[in-house]
Amino acid sequence: MFERSPEELADLESVALEGYAAGLADAGWSGDLRLVRLGYLIAALIWMGATLPGWTAYILGEGSNIDVQAMFGRSKDEVLRGWLVLAEFLMERAEEARSLIRTPDP
Repeated sequence: MFERSPEELADLESVALEGYAAGLADAGWSGDLRLVRLGYLIAALIWMGATLPGWTAYILGEGSNIDVQAMFGRSKDEVLRGWLVLAEFLMERAEEARSLIRTPDP
């Protein structure tokens, strides 16, 4: 929704996951943080992987009557560029998820 720049995704991800891990520790959980990371990755990939292509077609498509500028404060081209950054980010995370799945427990 462009509340943050797409280029800030890695920093936002890091802060959110560190906070989540701290909350788990505060609650007494001491499990493998790789499982936390993997759960996050799978959820992000399923949610965004399933919705981003549809959103792109629906919101940015030729027949769309959505006022993209009003919705995002950006032009259609800027939104598309941002979503491409997001898609690339998610593709990197998909590779990481595959690696975590294949790597035996430490």
